[in-house]
Amino acid sequence: MIEVSAGIVRSGNEILCFQRGPSKYRYLSNKFEFPGGKIEPGETPYEALVREFREELKVDISKNNIQPLCTVEHTYPNFSVRLHAFIIDVNSFDYTLTEHLSRGFNTSLNYFSETIFLIVFL
Repeated sequence: MIEVSAGIVRSGNEILCFQRGPSKYRYLSNKFEFPGGKIEPGETPYEALVREFREELKVDISKNNIQPLCTVEHTYPNFSVRLHAFIIDVNSFDYTLTEHLSRGFNTSLNYFSETIFLIVFL
């Protein structure tokens, strides 16, 4: 089981998610996700979230209002994850894409990773 953290960024009425680039698992390539990533040994889910936002988006979220939302487990065809989700409230959100292709929200189910729906529909 891979332990990961993800941040659901709320800015006004907008919830931000970001499009992944190519992945070694085709079913994850180019899907939209909440930013975050693997929890390293010795890190808490919160610390991993702050580190991942700094690495992936060049954003320091440590001073924002960050609240734990839930923890969900999901099994993909090739691996399983335990995802620690956090809500991050921001007034504005300036970022630099370093790993993701774009920001947005698409209503077609084919464009989202399965873990987004596990969180959104809790």
